[in-house]
Amino acid sequence: MVVQVYRATAGEVQKAVANSGIDSAFDYVPVGVGLYVGTKTKPFNLRAVEEQVRAVENQNLGHLLLVYEHLLLHYLCPHWLELTS
Repeated sequence: MVVQVYRATAGEVQKAVANSGIDSAFDYVPVGVGLYVGTKTKPFNLRAVEEQVRAVENQNLGHLLLVYEHLLLHYLCPHWLELTS
């Protein structure tokens, strides 16, 4: 199970995970935390992302980095956005 936690700082991520009840689910299924890493026009700072990953890993949880799908499509197929506009 991946729980999306979109917060600006590692401290906010740690607090959100600690107060979420995710540890109860961890007893039954593998659990990870989805971290939002920004958009092309407003990306997160790499150091901030690294700190958030460490905050999650320090709570013995896995992590997944999330971006908006259209950004991935933009890089894989630059003409995709032109075709769908």
